[in-house]
Amino acid sequence: MSLQFFKNYNILCKIGEGSFSEVLKVQSIKTGQVFAAKRLKKMFKDDLDLLTCVELAAIKNMDHHPNVIEIIDIVCDPLPGHLTLIFELMDMSLYEYLKTRKRCPSELKVRLFLYQLICGIRHLHLNGIFHRDIKPENILLKFDSKHQFGFSQIELLKIADMGSACNIYKSPPHTAYISTRWYRAPECLLSHGYYGPKMDIWSLGCVFYEMLTLLPLFPGDNELDQLYRIHDILGTPTISMLSRTKMFMFPKRKPIGLHNLLPATSDDGVDILSRCLIYLPEIRFDISRIANHSYFRNLRTSSSEFYSTPSLICPAAKKCTQLTARKANPLKDTLNANKTLKSKGKLTSVTSRSLDTQIFSISNRENILKQKERIWGMSPGNAKTALIKTTIFPQRRKIK
Repeated sequence: MSLQFFKNYNILCKIGEGSFSEVLKVQSIKTGQVFAAKRLKKMFKDDLDLLTCVELAAIKNMDHHPNVIEIIDIVCDPLPGHLTLIFELMDMSLYEYLKTRKRCPSELKVRLFLYQLICGIRHLHLNGIFHRDIKPENILLKFDSKHQFGFSQIELLKIADMGSACNIYKSPPHTAYISTRWYRAPECLLSHGYYGPKMDIWSLGCVFYEMLTLLPLFPGDNELDQLYRIHDILGTPTISMLSRTKMFMFPKRKPIGLHNLLPATSDDGVDILSRCLIYLPEIRFDISRIANHSYFRNLRTSSSEFYSTPSLICPAAKKCTQLTARKANPLKDTLNANKTLKSKGKLTSVTSRSLDTQIFSISNRENILKQKERIWGMSPGNAKTALIKTTIFPQRRKIK
């Protein structure tokens, strides 16, 4: 550790160690707050080399979200070239939580965990990042005794360890060996790095099953055994799927079926699991469709009895819901306003205000088109396409 680090923090104890880093429990000298310090084992030559740190780039280019671990400080030791990332301190990982339980958690609690995990993954994907290593060890929990609605405890879930994160807009092939084997998607096992953000959805399904049963779904001993375990439960993939992979022949196996593995789980719960565990990533649900599944209907409304903390609701989804509710039928709202104000003699003002808004929006779009043509040298067709992209699709930050 550098002198700069010890000027600001005291080391309390060692939390854990992995192949690429060690995690320490530290205390701020100024405030007395306790944090988690992740010290990377990789040596960085200079400031330019620091830009190659995937985890640092991923976290710094994202806005804060309650279900993604937050970085507090960055300490760089220039002489040995070590980098230490200071994070908020959580209580335990999901792996430790499941390991210490003697009974399976209720489906209600699992649903609360799962929805928070979905909100976190959705935030990553909306910011142009997919995690590539979703597993219980990289999902952290924090317990809070301040609660509402009579729950004994509130577990706040956050996604951590962005060391394997990848830019969604980067063209494949990606690194072939990625993700922990038990949670690795078939496209990662069967292709030479041709995968995308849908691999996080497969891992999400594996974690969902493990939360329900306390057992891993596909605990393969090696890559081949991993594939056979997947085939035992889901059946052998189709010829069209195998034709695009590096392995072409497998013995035909009939699927056991997820309903037989989870007889006590609700139909919606089994359905969302089956949507996550689809061989073809093109057919597999994306994170937005999963978040809008009927399984989470009660969690998407703040008035529900299951809604216990604002962080359970994805801010982007909540904002979109409010906008949709407010502007669901503008024509109907205008007619209702006209009908209400007609008796008061103020119909003209309402109509003109509505028309002014529409005219302004049309002229504004035309001005944007002209600016794009003039500044970027775009043809009218390309300028219109660029305008549609920036208008319809959400803004995403790319990893530099």
